Order: sequence, then structure tokens, then C-alpha cells
Amino acid sequence: AEASYAAERFPEAISRYQVVVDKFPKSDFAPHARYGLGWTEFSLGNFDRASQIMSDLADRHPDSAPAKKALYVRAMAAYQLQQFADSLRHVDSYLKTKPSGADQLDALYVRGLAQAGLQQFDQAATTYQSILTAAAELNDGYPGADKVAYELGWAYAEQGETSKATAAFSSLARDYPKSPLAAESQFRVGESWYEAGDFEKSATAYQAAAAKAVSGEIAEKALHKLGWSQLKSNDTEGAQQTFTLQIQKHANGDLAGDARFLIGECLFKASEWKEAQTIFQRVAAANNSGYTALACFRAGECAASLEDWKTSRRWHEKVLSDFPDFEMQAEARYGLGWALQNEGEFRDAMQLYELVTEQTQTETAAKARFMMGECCFAMKKHKDATKHFLKAAFVYNHPEWSAMAWFEAARCFEVIRDVDQAISCYEKMIEKYPQHSRVADARRRLTALRK
Repeated sequence: AEASYAAERFPEAISRYQVVVDKFPKSDFAPHARYGLGWTEFSLGNFDRASQIMSDLADRHPDSAPAKKALYVRAMAAYQLQQFADSLRHVDSYLKTKPSGADQLDALYVRGLAQAGLQQFDQAATTYQSILTAAAELNDGYPGADKVAYELGWAYAEQGETSKATAAFSSLARDYPKSPLAAESQFRVGESWYEAGDFEKSATAYQAAAAKAVSGEIAEKALHKLGWSQLKSNDTEGAQQTFTLQIQKHANGDLAGDARFLIGECLFKASEWKEAQTIFQRVAAANNSGYTALACFRAGECAASLEDWKTSRRWHEKVLSDFPDFEMQAEARYGLGWALQNEGEFRDAMQLYELVTEQTQTETAAKARFMMGECCFAMKKHKDATKHFLKAAFVYNHPEWSAMAWFEAARCFEVIRDVDQAISCYEKMIEKYPQHSRVADARRRLTALRK
């Protein structure tokens, strides 16, 4: 039975342990056979069965050495069954038998897991810390120390003690560099710095995580968040290289579609409109990313920057029709209006701009109201234009569009020869937005009007 268990021939081990239990119930080997039988069932994931066997062992051979160890197995089985209170009760009973060395630390580890399962994270952290302290005093160390450090980090994280959690994960990665948990720990350190807005430090941690995790989910995530950290730091070139590397290494990964979009985003931020548009169109066509709607929107923006108004119009119409819940619907409607305006379809553009102002009060609304004035100006409806410009100036108080609204309103008043109003608008612009780039032009017009 022992040989079969060691060779992981578990069904065979069970049948042979059972022979000892059934045929030699009074043998000195009987409690050991029951213990082996319970362990084998545990190894097969039969936790209820394992727990029952260990309970029988305690009843039939209460004074045997295996009966004491059976408490530990029952604790682990209860934990796997998410019976955390029972797990804690069994492991505390086992600890009262005073196991030593690694056996004691194994039991304390299960105790910490049970406490965490009961949401007693402060107590779990104390338990994990005691294990690490004791492990440092063992001559050969403790093989499970990396797992303990990992759980300690999560216990702190669950309590909102981010700095302590980061320190625990950092210690794991530093002290146990060959641990299979080292890469994830570095990733967690990166997550902490990322959430804190320190993208330089998060990039360093994600880079280390990516180096340790050659393959798998963490490897892809680490590269992805490294790219995000670089993008947040305005290192668009570095971010583009990282997202490209991510796709090369994880072409079929869960985040591959997102990475392709973000390569386009890097190009977009670098004002490389044509290249970015190509990427966004591919992402939109693939439709396998969480950024599909935004890719369509960006494709429309790129087309607008390239003054390809027909294409821009088509993409913005697609956003409005296909993605009614897209959070940038107002911006897409503005983009469609902007395309129509540049095609000379001023009335249709104004209808869209009016809808934008009803939909949002953001900068996009300020731009839309301003552009309504521009459309009226283009149609030589200067009085109507002044109404829209003044509304943009008064309602939104935006440093760019309200300032320009005062300036353009003044120009309209000049056209209709209302000099007093023109002077007033130029003065308002200078007073409210003295740092605006058109202030010098406003001053020149004031000088001319006052002659």
C-alpha cells in the first residue's frame, strides 16, 4: 500500500490499505493503514471520505501516534470543504499535542488559512508572521515559507494595509526568488504601486514579474500592466514596444485583443494618425476586445485628424448605432457633427451639437455649443452665432472653449457693427482668461476698435 501510494497509484493503494484494515484490525499496522487510507482519499480530493476515515481512526486507536496526526488531516479536509470553524477546531486540537519543527509550522499554516476563511484577517496575519519568525530559527528553514509569506501579503491586503501587503510580497520575491509564487508576488507589488499612481515603481515591479513568469496568466498580465504603466507615464514608445512584445509572446492570450488596441492608442497619442487608424480598424473588425467600441470611435477621430470626413462620419455613425451603452456616446455624436460641419452640412451638424449639449455638461458640450456658433457664422447668421458663443462663454466657463467663445462673439459683433458689444466681449476674454493664446489678438482688436 505504501509503495502504491508513493507511486501515486491511489486506487491500488486504497485497496491494499483496506486489506490491512479489514484483515488485521488489531495489528500495530492497523492505525497506520487507516491513516494512509485517509491520506490517499484526501489526495484524490475525497475530503468528506478522508475526514470520516480519520475520525474512525481516532475512535478505534485514540492513543496511537497516527490518531494525533489525523487531527491535522481532518483540519485540512474541513478547510477544503470550506468548513473553516471545524478546520480551526481540529488544527487547534492537533497543536495541543505539541508537534514540533515543520509539523508544527504546517499546522499553524492551516490555522492561518482557516482564520482567513473566517474573515479573521488580523489573526491570520499574526499566525503567518509567527510561522515566518519560527522558520528563521530552523536549521534547514521551512519549505512552505514562501506560501506563508504569500498568504501574509493577502491577509494584510484584505485589511486594507497596503504598505504591509506590499512589503510581504516584496519579501517573498526577494527571499524566495525560485518560488513559483515569486512572479505573482512581484506582480502584486506592481499592482500596489499602480493603484497608488507611482507608475515608475509599478513598471519596475511588473518588469521583474514578467522576467520571472516565462509563461502563463501572470506572464501576460505583467507585460500588459508594464505597458499600461509606461503609457500612464507618457512613455508611448516604450509602451508600444511592450504591448508588441506581449502579443508576440501571448498571441492567443486573454489580453491580446486589448494589447492590439493599446498599440493603436500609443500611435494615437504620438499623432501618427494613419498608422493608428489601421490598428483601430483591425481591432474593430476582430471584435474580440473590451475596446471594440472605443476602437471604432478612435478610428473616427483618426480619420477626422486626416480630414477624411466621409470615413470619420462612417465610424462615428457606427458607434452611435452599434454601441448604445458606450460611455462616450456624446463624444461620438460630436465627432459626427464635426464631420458634417466640415462637409458643409451645417444644419445637420447643429442638430447633433444640440443633442450633445442635452446629453452632457462636459467639455464636449462646451465644444458643441461653440461649434453651433461657428456653423451660424459660416452661414452668415451672425446674430444667431453670438447667442451660441455667449451661451458657451456663460454656461460652461471652460478655459479653452469659453475663452474662444468670448473672442468669436466679439468678432461677430464687429461684423454686425456693434462695437460696444465687441469691446465688451474682448474685455471679458482678457479679464477671465489672461493666459489664453488669443489674448494678444484680443488686445490688438481692442486697440483698433477704440481709435
